[in-house]
Amino acid sequence: MQFVAEKQNGFRSLFKFLCDMCNCQLIVYSEEKVSPSCIPINEAIVSGRVAAGIGYTQLSELSASIDIPCMSNTTYSLVLSKMGDTIHNAALQEMKLAGEEERKYALETNCVDDDGGR
Repeated sequence: MQFVAEKQNGFRSLFKFLCDMCNCQLIVYSEEKVSPSCIPINEAIVSGRVAAGIGYTQLSELSASIDIPCMSNTTYSLVLSKMGDTIHNAALQEMKLAGEEERKYALETNCVDDDGGR
């Protein structure tokens, strides 16, 4: 097998190999598509960046210091935007559940006025 090409998508890469004997092509991913319970590498990196409180420039410098190509600013922005939507939707769902629980408790304790408030 001879290495032919690499295509990067952020921190995830696709490697192409070509067989010298039968000329068939093999594609290997640095990260296979995984179940929804696992976080893809690009989202994990951006999430870690948020948790560490650093920006894209610091992420790029960190990647360079460990000799790993960093994702482009465009890819970073797309992943961050997607994660923002996911976080927003999860927070909204949790707020709705908390509101329903509070309403249920208020009704159980008869802690409501004529308008349905306290």
